[in-house]
Amino acid sequence: MKKNYCIHPGNMIKAILLSINKKQNWLANEMKTNKIIISDIIRGKRNITSKFAYAFENATGFSAEVLLEQQNKYELFCLQNNKPRSY
Repeated sequence: MKKNYCIHPGNMIKAILLSINKKQNWLANEMKTNKIIISDIIRGKRNITSKFAYAFENATGFSAEVLLEQQNKYELFCLQNNKPRSY
């Protein structure tokens, strides 16, 4: 049976930040990256990379592997369902 939805890993990142009571600016500072990149990922407008996932794990303790697995699932879902993907 085909799934009719799949969440972007940005949704997971948003939930993690809420659970640890931190903001996007904090994450950008911890990861030494631009806050626009964080915002784009959380909004599902940009995909995560291995480098991003690794830096996120260092900042929050959340598994880089889990984020990357979700990114792969999301991309595959989009391909299987002819849906536009983030880049």
